[in-house]
Amino acid sequence: MEPKARLWLRYVSIFVFIAAVFQKASAVTHYTIPEEMDEGTVVANLVSDLGLDLKSLSKRKIRLDVVANKKYLDVNKDTGELYILERIDRENLCPIKSVTTCLSPRALWHC
Repeated sequence: MEPKARLWLRYVSIFVFIAAVFQKASAVTHYTIPEEMDEGTVVANLVSDLGLDLKSLSKRKIRLDVVANKKYLDVNKDTGELYILERIDRENLCPIKSVTTCLSPRALWHC
């Protein structure tokens, strides 16, 4: 094999390896929670979904953010379950949408 071909093969191999590492490191898990589910409802099991060890969960000091001065979700550190702490009402959480005005292009260019 020519030196240029070997060098090209080496660069491709390094690129594929780095791309695979970044793909694995950038994995994100999303959960969809239907509105107004009952308090105490289990949404997910973080230990099984994220491939964690249950013993290491408390060592990781896992915490969830507070939204609008309310904590809607919590994690049971004994089981790794993500559960609903307070009923989620999207109308109260999301800001009220303002009315949007749209002008017709014909009205703008009408002579």
